Amino acid sequence: MGPDGPEGAPEQYAGGESGKREPLAAAQDRRRVRLATPTVTLALPVRLIGVDVLTRSPWQVPMQMSRRNGFSMIELLCTLVIMAIIMGVAVPRMDLSRMRGDAALRQLTMLCIQAQRTALTKQHNVILSVDQSNARVRLIEDRNNSGAFDAGDRMVWMTLESGVQFIAAPAPLDGISGTVSFVKPKLIDSYQSVIFRRNGAASSDGLIVVSAKSSDARAARALFITQSTGRADGYNYSGAAWIRAGI
Repeated sequence: MGPDGPEGAPEQYAGGESGKREPLAAAQDRRRVRLATPTVTLALPVRLIGVDVLTRSPWQVPMQMSRRNGFSMIELLCTLVIMAIIMGVAVPRMDLSRMRGDAALRQLTMLCIQAQRTALTKQHNVILSVDQSNARVRLIEDRNNSGAFDAGDRMVWMTLESGVQFIAAPAPLDGISGTVSFVKPKLIDSYQSVIFRRNGAASSDGLIVVSAKSSDARAARALFITQSTGRADGYNYSGAAWIRAGI
């Protein structure tokens, strides 16, 4: 072996990273190792204008949404089918006659409250009369306290909820029975009537019973008027007794 190598060729050198000379073959091997080393890119979630995207580098953002929004046609059809099944089970269980009776009871209660309030604020009597045959109620603002409708008085009619009529009470309520019954009956224009006076009291204790299904006792609804306070309370019939209604 000669001084310049096995075959007498001079050995080649390359400048190292630290400025020292190193054999050219060693430098090339180290460069191959660097190129073969895998690089790892971390994808970080970023929120841009309400859309979740992934950034592969600080300088590159892929223009692609992370997921699809909305519902497919199959999902919508499945939802509609489930809703139809639920409605088919629930609707037959709803008793519309009782709901109409409840609505009529609310009408009567609000009408009595209005009559009492008007009598108190305007300081004249208000007459509430019941027209049983036509399923309606009348209010008269008796401005001269004559006990009848005169010139200058104001009259308002209210018809009950569709399908609702006055019926006989299935059981007495506080000792009063009948369809439209007052302890101190008063006929005004041939209608059973009660007068709300200027002090807030009523002319008599009374009972008004309505129903949208006369064949079902549990559909009966009653309005009880207390003479001393003029208060109107609603009741539902359970089939065995009257129960105070939450109106």
